[in-house]
Amino acid sequence: NSKITIKDVRNISSFFEKTSHRGRAKIIVIYNAETLGTVPSNAILKLLEDYQTNTFFFLLTEKIFQILPTIRSRCRKINIRQPSKKTALSWMQENTTAPQEKLNLSLSMAGFAPFRALGLLTDDQFWSNRSQLLEGLCENAKFESLVNVAEKIKPQTLAKTLDMLIYDVLLFQVSGKITYHLDRLDQTKEMAANIPEKELLKWRDKVISYAKEAHHPVNNKLAIEVLLSGFPYMEARI
Repeated sequence: NSKITIKDVRNISSFFEKTSHRGRAKIIVIYNAETLGTVPSNAILKLLEDYQTNTFFFLLTEKIFQILPTIRSRCRKINIRQPSKKTALSWMQENTTAPQEKLNLSLSMAGFAPFRALGLLTDDQFWSNRSQLLEGLCENAKFESLVNVAEKIKPQTLAKTLDMLIYDVLLFQVSGKITYHLDRLDQTKEMAANIPEKELLKWRDKVISYAKEAHHPVNNKLAIEVLLSGFPYMEARI
């Protein structure tokens, strides 16, 4: 899930208290463990403290320092390396018939994580919203239109998409290359030619701030308005 709730933790607690089949081990896997809020985190901490023999918790995260220190201190840290781009592409080719160009783009947009890339391949809504957002930023779309499109994208995905765009523009300014939005070379070139590095870095600060609150926004539309208002020269569109 995009956010782990106290209800999810109660379900885990219920499973935790049951006797395992034939006395075998019980395994609990929590994906995106960094999305645990304060109350769910404290509930998970209590379960860890009430450890039972042959019960194993796996807390999976890409942002370990967003997990409570008291939880981290009770876990063994295991780093799992991401496969190389060549290995990831080979695996994806074995699991889908999508064309090479789409595989490369999905993999780059997924941060070169193959499982995530495979999920993106079939997410037509994501590709449609992404296209509207990137084209709108470059083609002077009205501010409200951009906000409406951005609202349709999951907050964490929106933050990553924009951060990748900023990275591509900055990279193009110094090397003439891009890494992520491989199908947006012309737009990236235009932004690189017209937006100073200083302005891009100022906007990136807003993207980072939005990303930190992405799982628990008080008002997502308001947060998006603040985020997009920081895009260079956006004032003229508001």
